[in-house]
Amino acid sequence: MVTEETEKTAPALSREQVADPTIHLHLAVRRRGLRQKPRYEWDDWNAAGTDTAGIVEALTGKRPNTYEPITTIAGMTTTEIAARLKVSRKAAVRLQMAVELGRRMTTTDLRERSLLNEPHLVKAYLRQTRGDGTQERTGALFLNARDRLLRDDPEIYKGTLDRAVVEPREILKRALLLNAAGIILYHNHPSGDPAPSREDREFTRRLDGAALSVGIRLLDHVVVGREGCVSFREAGLM
Repeated sequence: MVTEETEKTAPALSREQVADPTIHLHLAVRRRGLRQKPRYEWDDWNAAGTDTAGIVEALTGKRPNTYEPITTIAGMTTTEIAARLKVSRKAAVRLQMAVELGRRMTTTDLRERSLLNEPHLVKAYLRQTRGDGTQERTGALFLNARDRLLRDDPEIYKGTLDRAVVEPREILKRALLLNAAGIILYHNHPSGDPAPSREDREFTRRLDGAALSVGIRLLDHVVVGREGCVSFREAGLM
């Protein structure tokens, strides 16, 4: 049951509560009227029961007046978040840090798995973390000889997969610096449709050939969109 106490009726804070840094977030949440357990129970905030808009409000100080999927927010830059949600850049950075923390927690789980044998994990991870954004971005998962994740490099290139913009050498340079044995390339389609384009297929062929020449395997290319993911490997495109 949600209590509706006001600042005047809420119990006074104890010395221990005042000393705890999380109390400041609690007070902000209480003032903004987010639904939670009794608001004076500052250590029992029901984050899992709070909607996305409520969490955004707790982090930024402003409740969004339009619905924004969390994947959309995850794909935005600081400037884009500030403009879309009409919050300060400092608030936008706080939101980005929260998203990045969740992303890193997911990445930790991936490091323990053989990604070549579990493509569903790769697609679920990429759709959750890279599935949206207003600009096309190309990244790569670099794997070791056991197909375990070494690093997720999310923004090797910005823009479309055009030959004049994207070249295999930058991707392969990063792979060689990490001593990676394999690469899973990925990029998002801001339109939401993950169907590979002609340029996507052409670049995949070029990168595959270049990778083989230096002893690195291109294991897959995943196109990510709001409507799902397309794996070149699963689709028989490589």
